[in-house]
Amino acid sequence: EQVRLIFREYLASKSTLHLIRTLREKGIRSKSWISARTGTKHNGGFYSKGMLYKLLHNRTYIGEVPHKD
Repeated sequence: EQVRLIFREYLASKSTLHLIRTLREKGIRSKSWISARTGTKHNGGFYSKGMLYKLLHNRTYIGEVPHKD
């Protein structure tokens, strides 16, 4: 659902920087994770321009590559 929200906000926004501001205002962060090597928990951070670029160009998310049927 978070990815859908990001795409909706991207289509409605004026620029990537505007999208970053919008996501920060809404408190939207990347997922948290635990390091397999050390077991340290890392909280999800706010999206950067580079992170959004990768997400918005992900071939699975934009429908170019099927995922689980």
